[in-house]
Amino acid sequence: MVKVISEGMNKQDISSGKILELGCGDGSVSLEMESKGFNIFGIDIAPIAIEWAKSKTSRQKAYAEFEVGEVTNLPYPDNNFDVVVDASCSHCIIGEDRRQFFAEAHRILKPNGKS
Repeated sequence: MVKVISEGMNKQDISSGKILELGCGDGSVSLEMESKGFNIFGIDIAPIAIEWAKSKTSRQKAYAEFEVGEVTNLPYPDNNFDVVVDASCSHCIIGEDRRQFFAEAHRILKPNGKS
């Protein structure tokens, strides 16, 4: 998954910026992007996943901010991120929640942001 995301970002000429990973799980994708110089944030509904992500961040001496939260009600201000990444989250969300998921992702993206 990291390779696919990296290739997509290369094709769009994205080499820096503030990234939010939705449904970040244990932070593997986020931390790979952090190692390439991105400013990383991650959110996941599972507290244990966020614990794992924070533990990995510490072990790798990386900097990333991970928090427990819902992707249908993001705790970030409007126009806040250059890139929003969904490595493995949206396929689990259906119905009205799915519309809210995409509305929230769009809301937090900067005007020229990428998703």
